[in-house]
Amino acid sequence: MRAVGLTATEFGPTGYLAEDPGQRAAQLVEYGLSAAGGFVPVVLHEPGGMETVDQALDAFGSRHPEALGYPVLVLAAATGQEGYDTRPELDASGWSALLANLDRAAARAAERGFTATLHPHVGTMVEGPDEVHRVLDGSGIPLPRLVRARAGHDTGRPAPGRRSDTGRAGKPVLPPWPVRRAAVSYDVAAAVDAACA
Repeated sequence: MRAVGLTATEFGPTGYLAEDPGQRAAQLVEYGLSAAGGFVPVVLHEPGGMETVDQALDAFGSRHPEALGYPVLVLAAATGQEGYDTRPELDASGWSALLANLDRAAARAAERGFTATLHPHVGTMVEGPDEVHRVLDGSGIPLPRLVRARAGHDTGRPAPGRRSDTGRAGKPVLPPWPVRRAAVSYDVAAAVDAACA
């Protein structure tokens, strides 16, 4: 990564970097890299989700800017089901739990000096415009600027504390609608996306 000019990396899946926070920080320093953050799918509409958030934050370790940069906890509201092609329908209590847990996750990240954001993603509980609006209206967690703009919530001057200009990872070549309408499976769409990259 360093050879091609990258200056930061996400933590990646288990085994991508050292799991111990201190060893990982040393590993990044050795290669002249800082941490951009970690992507954490978590079921937030059911009990137990905050345990996953706390474990992820524990894995981030203590914030050491010289070694870690300012990593972002990038959450995805996982469905709790296998695959990306189906998801449960949440009732009012499910949405209430999800939104409250997003705020709890953001607060716990902030307590440790990190930022949390939500990444809407195909096959998660927050995927399309309706869910994004629901999060923007019911939670204070930041969302990426591109997401806010597409949802019509970005005027170019976002409210303090709501902006999150995290990366555009996950933007598909195929829009999500054929997948959601079951015209193609997520795996097929991902294969087409990879072939067109």
